[in-house]
Amino acid sequence: MRDRARAEGVDLRVVSSLWRELSPAKDARIVVDLVQLLRQLRPDLVHTHSSKAGIVGRWAAKIARVPHVVHTVHGFSFHDYAGGRDLYLTLERLTARCADRLIFISEPLRRLAQERGVGRPEQYAVVPSGIDLGPFRQPDVFDLSEPVGFPPDGLIVGTVARLVDGKGHSQILEMAPTILEQVPEAQFVFVGAGPLQAELERQSQRIGLEGRVRFLGLRQDVPHLLRHFDVFLLPTLWEGMGRVFLEAQAAGVPVVANRVEGVTDVVQHGETGFLVNPGETDAMAAHVVRLLMDSELRRTMGEAGRAFVDERFSDRTMVARIGQVYDEVLGAKQAGQDRQRSKEGMQTHG
Repeated sequence: MRDRARAEGVDLRVVSSLWRELSPAKDARIVVDLVQLLRQLRPDLVHTHSSKAGIVGRWAAKIARVPHVVHTVHGFSFHDYAGGRDLYLTLERLTARCADRLIFISEPLRRLAQERGVGRPEQYAVVPSGIDLGPFRQPDVFDLSEPVGFPPDGLIVGTVARLVDGKGHSQILEMAPTILEQVPEAQFVFVGAGPLQAELERQSQRIGLEGRVRFLGLRQDVPHLLRHFDVFLLPTLWEGMGRVFLEAQAAGVPVVANRVEGVTDVVQHGETGFLVNPGETDAMAAHVVRLLMDSELRRTMGEAGRAFVDERFSDRTMVARIGQVYDEVLGAKQAGQDRQRSKEGMQTHG
């Protein structure tokens, strides 16, 4: 990030005291450091991101009397974690008052905020996260059979997600024997790490999937891996915004997933992939089999997915929409100043 910021002429400042977990003493230090930096820079607008950085950043901006604050909600800690859930909700409600505008990366997150009383509807804007399409357009650099150990002519059913509850990795393993009965050359790739890895590996062995499943852990070459998948399968039960589904489609891979919030907004059923109701594993497996057995369908859906992401979810589209929010926020200030001057003029001539 440092190199890219320098190349783009961006003045990047790193606040080393920023700490991910809640800690009153450390968080107070962070706020002090940010206030000092903001008073030095004197920005017209501060844009914060994520739960923890967004909370301390908005407080610091308020204390430093920054004229305008915009915050982007990528997810809510009170929704994801049981520990400290009530505290995070209270903090989100309080710091929402410090922002002129709350940007949500998906409609489900906007609805969740409104349901939980975070901010006011007039503060809300929905701007989906953009995908940098560059890595998905670069020439291929390797054969997946080399890093993964699969035969080059195998059909890859892949997924990319943290190995945690709610993502549906166990359901993928349960579906695997059904898929293999009809498509013996199918192979399964899990990209990601997490606390469930050992349990999932044991489940794979119990089912008898040795040699059919690979756990690749965390990878830095996800765009290249995705382009070697034949089907992207992830039965997640909820997503703030299904970014990984967009990445799969950007790579030209058809998607099979659950019809749940955060997914229905980013996958077009019947056009870029297939969606089923949660729990309908037989239907999900049938869609995977259909795609694996029909290369023309995979190609058609893959091309439709690329076009869909390029049109609606590219990073240039996101930047343009955020720019519109900035214009609205800064324009509101100018309009207020104009109204005040008009009012003063009327009083002078009254």
